[in-house]
Amino acid sequence: MRIQILTPEYDGTGGGIITFYRGLALALRNAGVAVHVLEGSAVYASKDRTQRDLDGVQVETLEFERLSRWVERFSAYSATPGLRRHLAAAWAMWEQADHGAGADIVEAADWGLLFVPPAIEATRPLVVQCHGSIGQIADHDPIAGEATDNLLVRLIEKGVLSTVEAVQTLSRVNAAFWYAETGRAVTTILPPWSPSDVLEPRAPDDRALVVGRLQRWKGPEVLCDALRHLDNRAPCVDWVGRDTVWGTRDGSTAEHIAQTYPDLWKSKLVSHNPISPAEVARRQASALFNIVPSTWDIFNFTAVEAMASGRPTVVSTGAGASELIEDGVNGFLFAKGDSYALAQALERVMGESRARLAEIGREGRNTIRTVLDPKTIAAKRLAAYRAAIGAFQARPPSPVGGWLGAVCRPSEAVGHDMAFLENLPLRALTKHVVGRIYDKVHPR
Repeated sequence: MRIQILTPEYDGTGGGIITFYRGLALALRNAGVAVHVLEGSAVYASKDRTQRDLDGVQVETLEFERLSRWVERFSAYSATPGLRRHLAAAWAMWEQADHGAGADIVEAADWGLLFVPPAIEATRPLVVQCHGSIGQIADHDPIAGEATDNLLVRLIEKGVLSTVEAVQTLSRVNAAFWYAETGRAVTTILPPWSPSDVLEPRAPDDRALVVGRLQRWKGPEVLCDALRHLDNRAPCVDWVGRDTVWGTRDGSTAEHIAQTYPDLWKSKLVSHNPISPAEVARRQASALFNIVPSTWDIFNFTAVEAMASGRPTVVSTGAGASELIEDGVNGFLFAKGDSYALAQALERVMGESRARLAEIGREGRNTIRTVLDPKTIAAKRLAAYRAAIGAFQARPPSPVGGWLGAVCRPSEAVGHDMAFLENLPLRALTKHVVGRIYDKVHPR
């Protein structure tokens, strides 16, 4: 089998999409599949294709000039620059992939609308892998000034996913979300995962650990409120991960938490810059316990890594990986967004004996080894690919036309790119321009 994967990122370390596709590509390669990966998005492209072989997987990057040409073709979306660039990147990726030529099946990520061109052209068997779409992320982490972009993105995601025969995701809760939105059955297949280095649990220190971006839906406020509930019984927590925006593109989650919880910031909750995967594994294996406080996550690989470390892990039901946990047996659960429930879970953990915590940690590690075994998961994914290919051959879909097709394809703008500004009040425009100039001259 030959598979073409379209993903926003692949080469490197860090995010869940990288972790997923690096593990999947290697599992498929070991199962005898020829894998070609094309990475890129509205925010990631290269001066050249930089084709390379990474552990037997052929990888290349979206060309920046190609992306720029497609951006020009979507001038009708000048009023929504984010959507314009995402659609342009998706079509540039599909063009660079030669429309899936030579592949038996195409797998496209939902983030970045990368699935849109192969879905509406309907020329190759397609699986859409739902990791957390632009629309979903915007719903959980709204940014001022981007509402119009995100409303249109959600309509496109809903409309195009409704036409796709094979849609997959990593958790039952996300499958239920997309079924409710599209009426399409969504298959849940867990990701393959194996540690690059197996570390034995170490003598625990006296600090808890969170690994992940410092971001609204990763749950920093829920954690801080829980620490306040515990007062002097609260553990010290290290949060390892990069800062992200809060509320506006100029906002900072770290600044928001520091201002909202000055009694906890840098005392009970200490933020750290990103560290290497090896160092993450070392710290997880020696943490008093690991915490995943997300209010929403399609899956969350840091929960998997924490369970694999052999130390006890406290996971919000908002994270899809919580579906791997039996409360009190191989980890601890608490209701998403409920700071009192998190405080109670932390007290439960701190009240357990070291021997009992070690036992729970071992059960967590065994769960990961068994349930996410790469050979087992690769076999399930190959079966799903074969089913998608068979369905495509039995009932070849038609290209998407009508209004939905027109919305997703490039079209000429009426008038110049900024013609939409003619419909806005001059007073409001002037006030906005003056404000922007002031912000540029007086940066924060």
